[in-house]
Amino acid sequence: ATTATTATTAAPATVATTAAPSESSIVQTTEGPVEATGTTTTSTPAVTIATTQATTRSGSTPAATSAPSTTSTISTQTAGATTSEIAGNSSCDDLPRIPNSQSLAHCLGVASGLFCPVSCLEGFVAAEDILFCDDGIWQARGECILEGASVTTESAAQVILRMNLTIEESGESNSLEWAEQNREALHVAFANSLGAHPSEIRVDVLPPGAAGRRLLAQLAFDVRITWLLGDANTTNRSSDVAVQELALLADAEGMSRFGDALQSELNGTDSRLAGVAVEALSTEVIDSYSVPEASWILSWD
Repeated sequence: ATTATTATTAAPATVATTAAPSESSIVQTTEGPVEATGTTTTSTPAVTIATTQATTRSGSTPAATSAPSTTSTISTQTAGATTSEIAGNSSCDDLPRIPNSQSLAHCLGVASGLFCPVSCLEGFVAAEDILFCDDGIWQARGECILEGASVTTESAAQVILRMNLTIEESGESNSLEWAEQNREALHVAFANSLGAHPSEIRVDVLPPGAAGRRLLAQLAFDVRITWLLGDANTTNRSSDVAVQELALLADAEGMSRFGDALQSELNGTDSRLAGVAVEALSTEVIDSYSVPEASWILSWD
């Protein structure tokens, strides 16, 4: 568990997004796809050379008492992909996910450059135009927020990562199920890798999309990490610096740092991390991301 005593933006509770729409809970934001204006995006350089290295766990992160060994190694491997494999798609053919939203099946096949309307579960509302298709990759520019909560907008940096994990001594075969069960461990590990407080980032687990490559790892899934950079952010990073640091989670050093952080969070569970391969599919600077107003929190449980 990680503790902090700083003013931050509380992360919303996550609710399954597969519920069927109902008249009482739909908050329709717009009719049909909407053209985007004023967006700022950057593409992540493709990694073309695959490398593998063994990383010795150091004592920089305190290990839990149930840690099997302080000298275990976690292999890291870059997942190569060409630019044409990542970008250049004319539509978003993967099912998007927004926490606390209604089914987004109607968004399948939306053309690049358009927004897809998002309806939230009962008790939640969303600003207009929060789900955008960019070269076959879904980008979230807001979230479903508790009805009645004060809402603000702030800048953010966002990355879509393809995760390929090898877990020893685990019978898990469903990648998304494992990721959902270990969502908090993933969340804290990413925050620690970035040097950010967990409440400053959003981590959404996604099914592996068509873009990029899937390695022969035991578990494969995508994650969308959104780094909030408003007044409550304690790192004082600019959006350009933050988006670069998010992309660097996919290089050898970033994978090693994340692997150590994740294994520290998994200590005491049945999952032992043996290998990590991360691929950055896209990065984006978001000028206006809708979130609940900052609140004081005393700890991260």
